[in-house]
Amino acid sequence: MLEFEPYFGAKAAGEQGLDSFAGRLLDWRPVLDGIRMTKKLKNETALLNEALRRVMEDAARRGIVEFEATDSRNLKIEYAYRLLVHDKKIAPLPPNQREIPKMKHRLAMWVTHELPDDHELLR
Repeated sequence: MLEFEPYFGAKAAGEQGLDSFAGRLLDWRPVLDGIRMTKKLKNETALLNEALRRVMEDAARRGIVEFEATDSRNLKIEYAYRLLVHDKKIAPLPPNQREIPKMKHRLAMWVTHELPDDHELLR
């Protein structure tokens, strides 16, 4: 069943000092059976690959980790997510939502902000 729940974000301009429910309510986000729906990216798999490549190269350059051929993809995804959270480049997921599919989406979203506007993966 599709429902909508309130989304609380930063106060809009001109709402200084207004701490009421109505002052912080910015929009309503769709919820399907209790799970907030996220926007599916067009090239999410390719964006995830690019994010992993960037994070792994950065980690190897910094001497933080060495990956082996036997390391699973999910292990690399979780490591990349945790490293970006540690570096404060992305916001952490709530503890009850730390799942590989959500980490993949968060990494893909991160790399969209790191790529130049005219990059082929953003078209």
